Order: sequence, then C-alpha cells, then structure tokens
Amino acid sequence: MLQSLMNEKIDTNNLKLLKNLHILVVEDDIDLLLDIKATIEIFCNHVYTATDGKEALEIIDKSPVDMIISDYVMPLMDGYELCKLIRLTNKNIPIAIMSNYNENEKLLKLMPLNLTDYIIKPIGYANLMSVLLNMLQRLKESGFVCERITKDISYHYLSKILKNGDEMISLTKNEILLLELFLKKKNSLVSNDLIEYNVSRDGLSQQAIKNLIHRLRVKIGKRVIRVVA
Repeated sequence: MLQSLMNEKIDTNNLKLLKNLHILVVEDDIDLLLDIKATIEIFCNHVYTATDGKEALEIIDKSPVDMIISDYVMPLMDGYELCKLIRLTNKNIPIAIMSNYNENEKLLKLMPLNLTDYIIKPIGYANLMSVLLNMLQRLKESGFVCERITKDISYHYLSKILKNGDEMISLTKNEILLLELFLKKKNSLVSNDLIEYNVSRDGLSQQAIKNLIHRLRVKIGKRVIRVVA
C-alpha cells in the first residue's frame, strides 16, 4: 500500500523537496504526536514536535520551519491562537489544523488565517500525505522556494542550493543551517548561542563557529555577513 501511494501521488522531485523541508507538528496527545512524526519522517528529514502553542512558538523563533501541522484544542495556547500569532509575522507559511470534530464555528474562525488544510481526526496515512503535498504546492506557489541574497546570489530553500548566477555553490549541512538562520534573522544581530542552538545540539566551540561563519562568508561574500566583535 505504501509503495502504491508513493507511485500514485508523489513524484521524484516532490520526494526530494519534502526530504529537505523542516516540519513542525503540534499536538498535546503524545501517542498521536509520535505517530504523526514517525509517518512524516518516512519522507522528511527534519520534523520538530511541540505539545502546545507556546512551545511551538519557541521552536519557530529559534529553528527553520517550512510547514506547520497543529491540533486545534490544546492547553496553554490552542491552534487558533497559535495561527493568529504566526500570521502576524508570516503570511505565507503553510499551516494545517487538526480537530476531532467538524465544527462550522471553528472553520469560520480559521478561514481568515489562510490555512492550507483542515484535518478531521482520526488521521489516515493517505490523508496526511495529501496534506503534506498540498502544503508543498503552497510553498511553490508563494515563491518561498527562492530568496535573493544579492543581485547575483540566490538561495533555494527546498533544494538547499546556493547559486551565483548560473553557478551552483555547494554547502555543507552546517552551512545550510547557518545560512537559513541568517536569512531568518536578516538585518538582526545573531548571537553565538543562537548559532550553536540551530547548527548543533551537541555543541560547537567558539572557534568552530568562527570557522563556519568564515567559510560561509567566503561563499556568499564578506559584505553580506558582518561580524560584530
């Protein structure tokens, strides 16, 4: 069944794009959260999890997130409040909301928030994959797949490719994480602690961070990234 669904709905290009995406799943039911995470990890290398809206916002603030799947009813901050806060600063990130009930009142509240999908529990494998593909298509349509850094240099989020004109510039895994952090925090000061958090949860020495920044500056131009002592 898995192979059949893959052949029918997911072409090779979409598989490659999904693999590179960073997806956040927000759900207070731990068993369901782990089930959804395990299913998404079949296709995606980067899956974050949170058990409420406040925890989700902390992850969004510190880590690259391309898509969000969130429960509606949660403690501390529900899915509706979470979506409202996200939309204050990010109008385009694809968001899907999960709920146990098909309630018109909830649907009406969510309509102005430009959601990609509204998912009724229980969530089947095919339904979840359809949501991922819909959100991927939303990313493509919004133009999020590419960000121009300078006149000649652009970064393609979904393929993780840096280009200087037609020339492709190879990036290591850590360079990709650092570049996406800098793009997310554009025109802001980024601390070494935040770099360490995003690039390596196992820790980085100060010298390792300096070396990583130096290598990235060489590739995209030293004037693009300024180092403040």
